Amino acid sequence: GAAAGRWRGGVRAWRGGVGVGAAREGGGVGTGLLTPVLRRADEGSVDIYLATSTESNVVFYSGLGFTVAGEHQIPAGGPHVWAMTRVPAA
Repeated sequence: GAAAGRWRGGVRAWRGGVGVGAAREGGGVGTGLLTPVLRRADEGSVDIYLATSTESNVVFYSGLGFTVAGEHQIPAGGPHVWAMTRVPAA
């Protein structure tokens, strides 16, 4: 949508949906799924963009090197969304 286009700018990769069931949260499943993707992004010097509407995910993704690039409240009762980016690790 408009919010994604606004924040994606020159970002070359966009992380689509990834989810872990509540019973498996905190067990390393999400980190295990994303680690190979982040490694390839680092190797290719690729920035990554994502958006989340879950505040606890902001903490999770921050631990993987993402930073909040902006926030947006979706109108008409929609969710609050955090746009996050990650630059390649040096």
